[in-house]
Amino acid sequence: MRFMSASGLSLFLWATGLQTAAADISPSQVWDRTQAAIAQIGGIVSYNGSTPSDDLFELMQLQITLDQPDDNVQLVLEVPSLQMLSNGDGTVSLSVSDEIEVRFTETPLIGGQTEISGTITTSDLLITASGEPSVMRLDFAGSALELSLDELSAMDQSIPLDATWAFNSLAGLGLLSQETELTTRLEVSVADGNYSVRMPDPEVRLEAEFDGMTSVYDATGMDEAAVFGLQFGIDRGAVTYAITDEGDLISGAFGMRNMAFVDQVQDGIRKIEGNASDIDINLAGLWDQPIAGKIASYDMVVEMPAQSEGPFRFDMGLAGIVPSPSLQARINPNQSTDADGGKIQLSLAGQLAKATEVGFDLEALSTLDINGLLIELFGAQIEGQGNLSFTDAQAPSLYGSPQPVGSITLQATGVMALIDTLVAQDVLPSDTGQGAKMMIAFFAKPNEADGTLETQVTFTGDGQILLNGQRIR
Repeated sequence: MRFMSASGLSLFLWATGLQTAAADISPSQVWDRTQAAIAQIGGIVSYNGSTPSDDLFELMQLQITLDQPDDNVQLVLEVPSLQMLSNGDGTVSLSVSDEIEVRFTETPLIGGQTEISGTITTSDLLITASGEPSVMRLDFAGSALELSLDELSAMDQSIPLDATWAFNSLAGLGLLSQETELTTRLEVSVADGNYSVRMPDPEVRLEAEFDGMTSVYDATGMDEAAVFGLQFGIDRGAVTYAITDEGDLISGAFGMRNMAFVDQVQDGIRKIEGNASDIDINLAGLWDQPIAGKIASYDMVVEMPAQSEGPFRFDMGLAGIVPSPSLQARINPNQSTDADGGKIQLSLAGQLAKATEVGFDLEALSTLDINGLLIELFGAQIEGQGNLSFTDAQAPSLYGSPQPVGSITLQATGVMALIDTLVAQDVLPSDTGQGAKMMIAFFAKPNEADGTLETQVTFTGDGQILLNGQRIR
């Protein structure tokens, strides 16, 4: 599977004038390096006219197409004009159309095609290229960049869409080198921005804002041997949402600081890391009472083979989970607040085998090890472990899924008491609490030695499922 996120960002930034090759003396060299950068991410270029000369190189009706056959997706950008003009001092100025049409298409093997279309608009974008043919530099700055999506087509139906991403006060640089192999680096900073999405039936409204965004994109080499990397960070971010369906409103808000994300492919391994701190949560409409609180930190690491075959691992943790003072008083009315707060930890590992599905590679599990699951919240604790293997991971699985063999074990303490408290304090409706306790009683059995609840789910090689030794399938 190709490294989709970084390559897609690279093409998007190029199309808005943010990733163009740097220049030496001739504007044509700028265009040569630009085409090399597009080809590096699997893009194809076409245009209907050009005016090349020693001082000016202009392309008309430029179209850039990026196909990702493994994912059955295509991104097309239509640029009315791209002009590269020599400044007479060894640098070149680049001018890109203020409006660029964008179209994203996904064609799954099963189901109808999905297409999203919109427009990229830039304001006061200044681009200057300098350097020499083998090592070129691009400096750029702009007051604003906006991506607006206005149409969503799915299953032969057109759905009205109002989605906008806005970025203010952009600045950065790009470096394109081809001394030994093609190398691209792009650094972008944005002072602030916002995001808004609105859709009808059900009515959906999503809004977000951020301050201090930075991103760095790196690519070395070509095709499947290329090494990609993407780093992304935000100083502060906030998200609000509201969904209205048949008169019922579900809404919420999230806020966070110091959010960072890294996605890179090197030596055949893809590694994804993410973290954030000072996360605020406020949810309404899911239960009778609003849910609010804070999470001190979030961390996540994923390592997996870039070509869908080999070992993987996944580690995730939430620490310092503390409900709002009013909610804390209702959940633990007779207990003091835990200064460290609750936590959730999950550690997985295993093996990905190459599965064949109608002519393309599909990431599929060969083995899965649950090395550790730990949930500590509001006086209750759940722990889990398990080992599973999937016997037909190499078989076609278009109409089915790999059959697991192995077992998963869970231990819980304080869960029943927590449900009783939530019902008594009107945090949960009584019928919801009663239903939860009946479900737990069905799946778990008490350990008379220490009072814990234990559950073991076993998957046999012949397709049976055993719950605490009793066959349920």
